[in-house]
Amino acid sequence: MGSYAEYKMTKISSKETTESEVKVSVTKKEVIDNKEYNLVEIYPFTFKAMTVKTGTLGILLKKNASDEEKKNFILRAKKVYFAQDGKEPYEVDESVLHLLTSESNDVKYTKEEKEEKREVVEFKDKIKREVITLNSHIIFEEKDGDKKESKGKIEISKNVPFQLVSEDFIEKKIGKNGELKRVRKNKIELIDFSFTGAKSSFPENNIKKRGVWGIIFS
Repeated sequence: MGSYAEYKMTKISSKETTESEVKVSVTKKEVIDNKEYNLVEIYPFTFKAMTVKTGTLGILLKKNASDEEKKNFILRAKKVYFAQDGKEPYEVDESVLHLLTSESNDVKYTKEEKEEKREVVEFKDKIKREVITLNSHIIFEEKDGDKKESKGKIEISKNVPFQLVSEDFIEKKIGKNGELKRVRKNKIELIDFSFTGAKSSFPENNIKKRGVWGIIFS
């Protein structure tokens, strides 16, 4: 526990280019009903619930997931936490998590990957690691009939946390009648990582729970 990876994220559209950085970490392990879970934390994360809140999202995810659960991470979630910047962290109530899970069951998601090449690459820490390049095609069908289609390349390595080294995609949003609504280029690049040192934003005990209204008016 304590591993983390930091990524630079770039989104390029016809109107603008935006850049941001995000840190993903694994900070704790928990066993529930003889199943192992890891607490994955993402910062910064924007929680949109009438008002925009920025902070750390924590998700207790099942370690050994089924194929269906691997397609949609929320199906693996046992608990969800949020720590808004400058405020007390809380756990999302079971009713809210159940609602998120129910909605995720209705989502259609397909992913095809084909290996393109393998090579040994020297990283910033001067250590050489094997990197695998995959050609990827993802289709995400939303409940309203719209689709998001992403085509591009993924670079992965088993020797870095979360395995992701980079992504380079063209993303298209397609309406239910086939009209093209948006085209955007998305890039993700690994900029730093470590297998130790990550600290949790959530205390071990005494985290209060909040339902929908508690989240909205927090």
